[in-house]
Amino acid sequence: MDLTPFCSKDKVRFYLLAPWTRAGHMFASDGTVMVRVPARAGVAEQKLAPDAGQLFQRYGVAGHRPAPAIVLPALNERACEECSGAGKFEDWGDCFCCDGVGRVDDDIQVGWSFGGVAYSQHYIRLIWALPELRLPTAFPKHRPMHFLFAGGDGLVMPLRANLSDTWRINEAKMEAEQ
Repeated sequence: MDLTPFCSKDKVRFYLLAPWTRAGHMFASDGTVMVRVPARAGVAEQKLAPDAGQLFQRYGVAGHRPAPAIVLPALNERACEECSGAGKFEDWGDCFCCDGVGRVDDDIQVGWSFGGVAYSQHYIRLIWALPELRLPTAFPKHRPMHFLFAGGDGLVMPLRANLSDTWRINEAKMEAEQ
């Protein structure tokens, strides 16, 4: 399984640019989402990466159910509005919005709500691609959501606040709510 989509693209967080191994697990994270699977040969330890095992110990939960079927829209790209498609600012460097690429996708400012807690569509798209995804039976506010998938588990942070004024939030219904 390729974990690089879960890695950071932010060069400031160089220690999160690639998966790392620690304590029998391989981890990948960009600081908002993190996944872990059993360790594989050839993946180095990263001493500057967070103590990911401790995070799973603290935020892992029991009680998961199959993820609901949701329809994610096709991913379309457009010029970044922050940097007008340049990818850089003269006096600032790489654009913080598009990571210096000059293009953003439709997942910008779109979220999905599960049990009243909203998550970025970008991260929902990533975790929905995982095999046999299972979500918790309760969604903690202001804490990472623990999810399971075939071969591993993960954590994803919710959106920080009610962003319904500036974000489009889609409501996902879990099986018991339908």
